[in-house]
Amino acid sequence: MNTDKDLPVDMIIVEPTVIDGKHIEVGTVLKKVEAPLAMDLAGSGKARPATEELIKQYKEQKANQAAAAKAAKEAADKAQAEQAHANSDALAGVIANAIAAALKAQAPAPAPAA
Repeated sequence: MNTDKDLPVDMIIVEPTVIDGKHIEVGTVLKKVEAPLAMDLAGSGKARPATEELIKQYKEQKANQAAAAKAAKEAADKAQAEQAHANSDALAGVIANAIAAALKAQAPAPAPAA
């Protein structure tokens, strides 16, 4: 980490922020940030000097979030597939009942007994 207040420093975003109209997500490392912007970001709690430890921490956090999002998507996809299968089975039953009713309605009436 650079301790000279006039030299650029690497910063890591710790809170979502906007810089020059661009949204910067948490964990993004900004390289060679000029001192005034670095002090403003640090003072507002949006960024901290990028140490190896912090970079590792945010990479792990991002990986964990990605894994959780993937697991949630897989669970949602499985539930959707199961619901589609249940809906398909229910529709097949309705169609089978409708066909049986139509066939019964079309069947000739039994002949009267003599």
